[in-house]
Amino acid sequence: MKKTKLLTKFVIAILAATLCLSSVGCGASRNEAIRDDRTINVKVYKGGYGDSWIYSLADKFEEAYKEQGYHVNICTPSSDLNGTVAAQELYDRNSDWADVYICPLQNTRTLVYGADYADNGKNPLVADLTDLVWNQKPIGFDGKEEDVAIKNKIMEVCDDSRTCYDGKKYLLNRDITVGGMIVNTKKLATFGYNDLPKTSGEMFEMFDTIQSTGGNIRPLTYIGTSNGYHLHVSHCWFAQYTGEENYEKFWSYIDENGEPMISNGYEVYDDKGLDEMMLALYRMYDPEYAAKGSGTNTLSLMHSKVMNETGGAVFAPDGDWAYNELLVDYRDQIGDLAFMNIPVISALGTKLFGAGTSYNFSDEKCEEILRWTIGKVDEGKSENEIVSLAQSEKSWTLALKDVTEIEKARGIYCNRSGEGGNVCVAERSQNKDIAALFLRMMFSDDAAVDYNRYSNGYMAVKTDFSKYKQNNYSQAFNKIISNKYVYGVYQVPKGIRINVGPNSLLAKAGTFLVEDIIVDGVTAFDNEGNKIKSGFSAYEQAAAARMADERASIKRQWDQRVRDAGLTK
Repeated sequence: MKKTKLLTKFVIAILAATLCLSSVGCGASRNEAIRDDRTINVKVYKGGYGDSWIYSLADKFEEAYKEQGYHVNICTPSSDLNGTVAAQELYDRNSDWADVYICPLQNTRTLVYGADYADNGKNPLVADLTDLVWNQKPIGFDGKEEDVAIKNKIMEVCDDSRTCYDGKKYLLNRDITVGGMIVNTKKLATFGYNDLPKTSGEMFEMFDTIQSTGGNIRPLTYIGTSNGYHLHVSHCWFAQYTGEENYEKFWSYIDENGEPMISNGYEVYDDKGLDEMMLALYRMYDPEYAAKGSGTNTLSLMHSKVMNETGGAVFAPDGDWAYNELLVDYRDQIGDLAFMNIPVISALGTKLFGAGTSYNFSDEKCEEILRWTIGKVDEGKSENEIVSLAQSEKSWTLALKDVTEIEKARGIYCNRSGEGGNVCVAERSQNKDIAALFLRMMFSDDAAVDYNRYSNGYMAVKTDFSKYKQNNYSQAFNKIISNKYVYGVYQVPKGIRINVGPNSLLAKAGTFLVEDIIVDGVTAFDNEGNKIKSGFSAYEQAAAARMADERASIKRQWDQRVRDAGLTK
């Protein structure tokens, strides 16, 4: 009798599994594509946000279109999926390609009008989504249309130049991914700090306090292997100091008149913002600040050092996705974790108010004004209000343009989703109409809230954020994105830089320039960990030498780079 019951249960289990696989939206994954007229195959990048959200979306879609019999086959999510892989699969007729790809698609040119795979723009690998999705209205989980078209719902921080070609929309931005820093606020509070730093100078003051009194707790840790997390800091500091216009010029080699800088593009490296960025980076990555073992950290080891209550570190470069990653192992401590935008580089205060300006204030006064002004920006005060409050509360007469420049600097953040689109549909898909319905549901308010629920991330849509998780981590994200001058930065070449290069922040130092700084090990402390009075000059000398070498290198290479790109002076 027992044996019969066991056999019956086994048969039921097998049947259930079979049914689940045939009705692919019930949470199962398959590696093989299903080719019929009612199924779309979806391939998804699996990163810090996880993959629970895509299975939930697939279930909601299948429920809404149950009568039509539409199905979503989610091929096993992978951390190896990217634009290059997608392009290879779509080009290779023998590959197991998907109808929809949801992954980093920075290889936009290849996918759309292609350098390597597509036929010189005549046969794009991905479908034109302009009328198929972009001009359409989202569809809620109940199958009903919303009121606003997707094109009017996507956040302005998404860069159309990376997702369009020849006036057509080929790629879509799925989410907003913010790179910044994570902070263990419980540990930070033990050193007397209850607020997060607003400027780099304020952060370094905290570093010094922690370094001198923290014992086993150090100010900073980071991933020791090659990674882009350090670029959150470097890009923001450079852009904050030089401003949006010069930052765009740097990444395009296009001058203020809209002309390509074919003969003199190397001059963009003369920007003083690079010097200030490099100086601040050498200071930040002083080896005396780093937790032991940071140089060989994996991501999990870096996280363990931040969450360790009795040792490790307080700060680490990371992204808003860290919350979802840390939630798995540190659920009981997650309330101690904060996310912050990169503090505004203090050199901006000196640039605006210091020696040589009409204010002619001391460095200390410049820092005071910068911190106070950023505080008011964070409170949501307008430029005019800040100018008035500066006069009434501080007796400072500040020019509106200078306050505006600080507010713009505060609006700069590292946009890790700015590399390109995240969603495309295969041109050769026979089920584009079903794929379009699926994507229209993906960009609905219902799906945005669902995505936040499962991934703790944010879709790139304007929606009701009050329905999102209301924790300190999420509120920090909202504050960054809600700045009226919000401007995302990252390594996104434009203009003739696409062909001339280099497509990293600095040519000689390579993509991950901070690794070189870490290896240099420049310190302002003696062997006993005491700060040397003249130690700051060590940072200055190292930064000056690195930038002199960089500028000489790019100038020496320039003519050859232009020739290799097929451009003429």
